[in-house]
Amino acid sequence: MARVKPKNQPGHPYSFLVDQFVARRLELGISQFELEEIIGLSEGHITKYENRVRHPDAYFLHFWAQGLGLDLVATPQVSA
Repeated sequence: MARVKPKNQPGHPYSFLVDQFVARRLELGISQFELEEIIGLSEGHITKYENRVRHPDAYFLHFWAQGLGLDLVATPQVSA
């Protein structure tokens, strides 16, 4: 039997990005399938990422952002 990870796992480093990407996809009015076609993924990948069954790596996040018309930008941390 396959293990399914719970949605919105606290502390996962990319959860906040996934939330923003879902909101952006819905704002654009495109389906998960349409986004998969834009990015060049096989069917079901976006669903697994959005439902936290799989966790995207940084490399994939770049292409996901591009598919949504977003840029990922790294900025230096400001020490207190």
